[in-house]
Amino acid sequence: MRQLLLISALITWHPSGHTPSDRGPAPAQGVVPATTRRAITADTVIDGVPCARTTRARAEFHANGRLLECPLSRDASFGPQQLPRGSWVLLHADGSINGAWLSRDTPLSGISCKGDGYKQWSVRFYPTAELRLCFLRVTTVIEGVPCRAGTFWGEIRGGQNTAVHLHRNGRLARCQVAHDTTVGGVRYAAWEVVTRDSTGRATADRVRR
Repeated sequence: MRQLLLISALITWHPSGHTPSDRGPAPAQGVVPATTRRAITADTVIDGVPCARTTRARAEFHANGRLLECPLSRDASFGPQQLPRGSWVLLHADGSINGAWLSRDTPLSGISCKGDGYKQWSVRFYPTAELRLCFLRVTTVIEGVPCRAGTFWGEIRGGQNTAVHLHRNGRLARCQVAHDTTVGGVRYAAWEVVTRDSTGRATADRVRR
């Protein structure tokens, strides 16, 4: 039985950090997705983004022709965020930043976000580039909460809840507790999910694993 549960978890787990929903709803059966992929043969700037030459993985474009994703040929700024060379950036159809697969661990909005390359641990942004979601390399205390690091086994054991979520104003919105702790007079057990509103107040929504 345990083997069946593990196989099921392996099939449904997304190493890129819950990204399917961030790409929008899946196309209806028989409908061709309205994006295209093509190779970039030399470093070039596309829609203001310095894209690197691609190899096996190709750049992707929205139906309106705007860039959807490509690897960065150099470090690049997106609003307040500085993303390192080699990261794959994801853009909305209007050109605003959506997310990235970081080429290395990178500080974003004061948090060190995990980066292991293409299609691995993702980061997500609000359209105005404030950090919305990322995974941690190590357990990190954020606003008094010991937030769990993002790992393969942690995602399976924790029900895909190890991502750190932030509100647009930068306050902690949600994370999974790494170990038993008391925060603001409230006792949390390891693997529980702490949720807070944009003022930092704990909400009644508690998820136990």
